Amino acid sequence: MTLSTSPAADKSSDSLPGLRAIAINVLTRVAYGRHTPFSIASSYRDATKALTYVDGIALVVDLLLVAAFIPAGILRLPFMPQLSKKLGQAMVKLPDLTVDMLDQERKRISSADSKEFQNTIMTTLVRLSDQGREQDDDQGSSGKSVATGGNKQYLTEEEIAGNLFIFTAAGFDTTSNTMSYAICLLAAYPEWQAWIQAEIDVVLGAGDHEQISLEDYTAIFPKLTRCLAVMFETLRVYPAVSLLIRTVETNQTIFPSSSKSDSFILQAPCAVHVNIMALHTSRSTWGADTLDFKPARWFPEGQDSMYVPPRGTFMPWSSGPRNCPGQKMSQVEFVSVVMTLFGKCSVEPVAEKGQTVKQARERLLGLLQDSQPVLTLQINKPREVKLKWTRR
Repeated sequence: MTLSTSPAADKSSDSLPGLRAIAINVLTRVAYGRHTPFSIASSYRDATKALTYVDGIALVVDLLLVAAFIPAGILRLPFMPQLSKKLGQAMVKLPDLTVDMLDQERKRISSADSKEFQNTIMTTLVRLSDQGREQDDDQGSSGKSVATGGNKQYLTEEEIAGNLFIFTAAGFDTTSNTMSYAICLLAAYPEWQAWIQAEIDVVLGAGDHEQISLEDYTAIFPKLTRCLAVMFETLRVYPAVSLLIRTVETNQTIFPSSSKSDSFILQAPCAVHVNIMALHTSRSTWGADTLDFKPARWFPEGQDSMYVPPRGTFMPWSSGPRNCPGQKMSQVEFVSVVMTLFGKCSVEPVAEKGQTVKQARERLLGLLQDSQPVLTLQINKPREVKLKWTRR
């Protein structure tokens, strides 16, 4: 992203890659404790840079479809592009890099000054797994029955690595794409941009926004409800996952309305496909303007708190026992990024030659409409999204 408007420094297409860089940096910081200076050109894509575990996992997650369908041996062939070769190298080396990383983490945890380090998801998994392993060992040495198989009280190295990978993969595309849609929608609708900026200005005041610390979180985050409403409204019209699939193992009686006489039975076994897009745009729930991007709908007139949709009508993070465990983290990350960007800047679409501002906004909305599900819902032509940022 750039604040420069000079032709020589035009990087107006950097916004969406920049948001992806933010998303992966946040994930690697929370999961692995790695702090990476912001850069549009992500370091893990540098084919000349030595491969670390975090770089390897970030690269595999970023190119997950390629990694899933093309064997590492093919990716490493001499005629393949350098980035493909590095991806293949990452796929081959990740098991050994994982063992080395977990060994280093255990040494860090056991060191005398380990309290100086911030806890991460990896730290938590390793510590709890080792504690469970010790409990199993103690039970064995005391003659008690030792938990085995599926009842063991600890995670194996492979299970720790698998959980870390799932956390990184699941949290990357979903959050980065949601931020991308939200930023584009705010660029297309400047009235909603001004709406959240008014809230940010009130909450943060005229102080130095660079000095916001972790201790300020509990005071600031609950007050940025408009920023959170932008996330909810973005996920309503552009849900990260447009289809949920559930399996029915026993007969289920469904009541479509409050009347107990109006029911039908789902005969097991069967699969249920839930159309999230249809739920999120149902006129019976959201009104006649259901297709409009309108964050204010989350603040019904006369209510002080945010609107809570009826159960089963808004499920961007799924619902029930299988609800996304990263829901809160994604909300905090989204609100933090929006607060930082729009507290300092405003954004607008770049008009092509001969275009009016209105036409540029319509073109941007057209690019958003041209989306399809890959791992998550994605803009088909992200490089054509050109945004200009201006300091307020």
